[in-house]
Amino acid sequence: MLKDDVPYVNKNVRAINIMSSIKPATLTTISTVQDIAEKLRTGYAQFPILNKNGQLVGSIPAYFLIVLIENRQWYRQPLSSDDPGSPIKEHGDSMDAFFCR
Repeated sequence: MLKDDVPYVNKNVRAINIMSSIKPATLTTISTVQDIAEKLRTGYAQFPILNKNGQLVGSIPAYFLIVLIENRQWYRQPLSSDDPGSPIKEHGDSMDAFFCR
């Protein structure tokens, strides 16, 4: 992945010169289907996963999220005792329900 030495042509390039100032589209370790659908609309191919402290704990490719949604693989019960209803709403049986709004 990362080489030990920086190529000569990139020796003086700083990350600030090539990175976007736009906040990246991230997901949390517990995300709603609606949050995931909104992130998928950004067109990014991969999403960083953050824990509740905002620390990076992994990443997930967009196509994997799409497969999970297509196969309706999500929790339906409340995520905490404070939440009387499920935070995850059912949006229909097709991906059109997510992207055609």
